[in-house]
Amino acid sequence: MALPKMVLFDYGETLVHEDDFDAMAGNEALLRFARQNPEHVTALQLQEFVQKLQEDTLRHARTLNLEAHNRIFNRFLFEYFGLELALTPLQAETIFWDAAAPGSPMPGICEVLEFLHCRGIRTGVVSNISFSGEALAERVNRLLPGNHFEFIIASSEYLFRKPSPRLFGI
Repeated sequence: MALPKMVLFDYGETLVHEDDFDAMAGNEALLRFARQNPEHVTALQLQEFVQKLQEDTLRHARTLNLEAHNRIFNRFLFEYFGLELALTPLQAETIFWDAAAPGSPMPGICEVLEFLHCRGIRTGVVSNISFSGEALAERVNRLLPGNHFEFIIASSEYLFRKPSPRLFGI
């Protein structure tokens, strides 16, 4: 049997397990870094606004198999409420994500990755995720140190979600 030349991994529940997504916890973590919050918006108000946006608009993106980038969404959200965070965009993504969905390596994944590496089989990550590729790579590299991924791609960086052939034609 011929060995594959490369194995592509998905992020969630393949490489990393995440607890239930708790956007309120993420919003609360971000608001601790608010330099300006002129409307005194709460985490609950942010979440209610986000849910309405998702119902009104973002669901259409998923129907079309498109991914909305988190940084663009956050820019709109924060400017809408006049929020200014004392964080870089990457820091804001990381703090929100870590608070909303702590992650841990899937059982046995480190051994699988080492097995593939020892046999010269290349590996990469392609994930349908709204977080930036930079935030995804930081998280994967932090949770799976010593991996040998040639690339880590977030669909949000390319607009199209798996299984769109457009995502794989780059």
